[in-house]
Amino acid sequence: MIADVVAQADAGALTPAPVSAAGARARLGGTGRASAAELRALVSRPFWAEAGAPDPAAGAAAGSGCPHCQSPRIANQNPAQSWAYGGETGTLLRCAACGGMWTFPAPSVALIQRLYKEEFNYRWYADHYPAKLLDALHRVVQYRALGVLLSRRQRVLDYGGGLGYFSQAARGFGYSAETRDPMYEQTSADVASAPAVDYDVIACHHMLEHAIDPSHVLRDIRGRLRSGGRVILAVPNAGGRGYREQNTNWVWCQPPFIHIHHFTASGLRALVARAGFVVEAEHFFERWDANAVADLQLARLFRFWDAGWQRAWWKWGAAQRNSLRRFAALVATHLLRREPPADRAELLLVLRAAPSGEDPERRPDRGARP
Repeated sequence: MIADVVAQADAGALTPAPVSAAGARARLGGTGRASAAELRALVSRPFWAEAGAPDPAAGAAAGSGCPHCQSPRIANQNPAQSWAYGGETGTLLRCAACGGMWTFPAPSVALIQRLYKEEFNYRWYADHYPAKLLDALHRVVQYRALGVLLSRRQRVLDYGGGLGYFSQAARGFGYSAETRDPMYEQTSADVASAPAVDYDVIACHHMLEHAIDPSHVLRDIRGRLRSGGRVILAVPNAGGRGYREQNTNWVWCQPPFIHIHHFTASGLRALVARAGFVVEAEHFFERWDANAVADLQLARLFRFWDAGWQRAWWKWGAAQRNSLRRFAALVATHLLRREPPADRAELLLVLRAAPSGEDPERRPDRGARP
């Protein structure tokens, strides 16, 4: 994900637009059209009238409230900020209850399909394949240590896994694993095209934030899960230090149409509970492509290096050089660790389907694994 925003900014794909008459072209929750005055009123509204009092107008304008925790206490993340692409305009709303953010109005399926076909840089993933595969191998080792990947007889689905790094790594450890990715295969906006079989483990790495309707994705995942199976759900941590210090400039933020949703731990727990899951464990991790040293302490330098891949005549070689720098930064992040676990870049939940009669909103065990 490192080069996505860099490549799009270089190509002029996502251009900031003031909230003005362009707002009239925005879709209102997928059901109609918003006038310029309506959108302007929404994005200029304060968080809520007074402490603890929800803003009913904001809740009504955005549908049923926060799509993560369903709170009506929502408002614009930055009234001066919006983006335009493909004839649609989007801004970010933030929930005062869970802290999550999402693009509003929701982009159309047609826009997302066009974006991934015309602008998304799959060449970056191909050139960084060795680093992505090493990260996937590390994840398999982690998940074995967490007790999620156990018997090699388990069938594993890498849901939304792009070029298939994780399934390849899992097969290397002896698991029966396959990848289905709706964006890479260009089959659907937010539902994978895996065959209708049951899986023992479904890993969904950094895919949910791309979905127009994450609840629909979670229900689809649940429908593919074998009884007693587990889901590994990883997303950028919107409650972490990266979002707090750099906001929309952080490397894993990527608004408004690449990452449509930005989840905090409390918001994601509420979302998965409504989809019928119980959270067994909650963990926070730093990764090679988003960590405190590379993307906070030395963010300006690493942005320059990352952008160099786009300019390089030998892109594959530049990718390997940048990957080594980022893995070194990841090691340094662990050696110099000072922040609490909840400040780390990645939020990871281990889920299981809630049996009938069990409260899916019970509190999970919290891990603080390195």
